[in-house]
Amino acid sequence: IPLYEPRGWIERGWVPGNSRDPEVKSFLETMLARAKRLQQQLQAPNAAEDAMPRLVLGSSCRQTLARAVAQDGKVEFLSRSEIDNPMFGRVTVPGDGVVSLDSALGIPPSPTLATESVCTGHNAYVGDQSVTDRIVQLFQR
Repeated sequence: IPLYEPRGWIERGWVPGNSRDPEVKSFLETMLARAKRLQQQLQAPNAAEDAMPRLVLGSSCRQTLARAVAQDGKVEFLSRSEIDNPMFGRVTVPGDGVVSLDSALGIPPSPTLATESVCTGHNAYVGDQSVTDRIVQLFQR
């Protein structure tokens, strides 16, 4: 799906209101162009960031919801507690239970960026000694 193309939004009925209304269409085009520019800026190198050591941590040992189930004309979002659902393994990816590993580590590479995969839950990073040790090592550089 070309996410930033208005046609895809209109064809799928994702536009609130009358998509044929010139004001609605203009608003949609403006917002999608703005969203596209934002994503491009987020992916662009940043000299200020590249000038200092940074650490990005992500967990990979907890199944993390990443997709919805679409079947029989309906879309269903599973919860983390539905591990017995036969679709659970198809809609989850490695992560910390909230943020996927790919999302956590998916920032542009940089010579000053260190990434590390740990095994902890989303709300447990601050209590994980290996995480604390890695942060201390970063500050000691």
